[in-house]
Amino acid sequence: MDMGTKEGQSADEAQQTIKDARLLQEALVKKGWKLGRDLKYFEAEGAEHNERAWAQRVEPILRFLFRRSCKIITPNSFNLLSRRRNLL
Repeated sequence: MDMGTKEGQSADEAQQTIKDARLLQEALVKKGWKLGRDLKYFEAEGAEHNERAWAQRVEPILRFLFRRSCKIITPNSFNLLSRRRNLL
C-alpha cells in the first residue's frame, strides 16, 4: 500500500484518505498479514494522486511485488539499455 499525504480534492479529503489507508493496513495485519512479507505500507509526505508522484515511488513497489520472480528494469537502467543498443 502506498499513499500520498495530499491525495484528494481538499486537505480534509486527503486526511480521510490517509486515515482510511491506515485502517485498511491495520485490518489486514489483524487478519494475519505480515508487514514486510505480505504487505508493505508507505506514506509519501506531500505526494499527490498523479502519474508524476507515482513515478517517483514505483520502483520500491515493484521490487516488493516482484522480489522473487524477476529483475526489475528501472527508468534509469532502461535508458542505459537504450544507449547500448544505439551504440551497436
